[in-house]
Amino acid sequence: PTSRGLKSYMCDMLESCDMTICVKKPCQCTDREIGEFHRLVLEGGEVESDDLKSLIRNAAFLIFLYKDSNLAGIAALKNPRLSYKRRVFKKANVATMAPNYPLELGWVFISEQYRGKGLSRLLVEPAINAADGAGVFATMRSDNKRMSSSLKSSGFKRTGTRYASDRGNYKLEIYVLAATQ
Repeated sequence: PTSRGLKSYMCDMLESCDMTICVKKPCQCTDREIGEFHRLVLEGGEVESDDLKSLIRNAAFLIFLYKDSNLAGIAALKNPRLSYKRRVFKKANVATMAPNYPLELGWVFISEQYRGKGLSRLLVEPAINAADGAGVFATMRSDNKRMSSSLKSSGFKRTGTRYASDRGNYKLEIYVLAATQ
């Protein structure tokens, strides 16, 4: 669907399922919100805990998805470290593209009991809106078909080649959303 179609989907989904999305700069978050965000990132099992709280606080925006008052999912629009961004684009054999994507969509995670309902799409669209037209990239496991579908339906395109993860025996890939400014 187009971005407009996805926004309609989000509104219907939110109204029919008692969902709420909050988009905040980390400096606007309470310590409890940062703690809950941190907990869910770690629950996802894809990130080291070293320095994670400072990385969370350095993000451009944090996105929280609530079902009633329960935190159902999270995502972030991150300000990636330049060395990290250069490294992943180089590994994907598209190093020259890195400067076009100043922001990274990451830490997209839906709690176990809410999975399989297409909710990750509800987190991707607010992150794109928060980017305010800037280029955004996302790295993901190449075997994560649901996230791939969410990214593609929001306009992201896979680029480069799959590359080996430093964290396990699996491949990663990069998706990009070009700047609209």
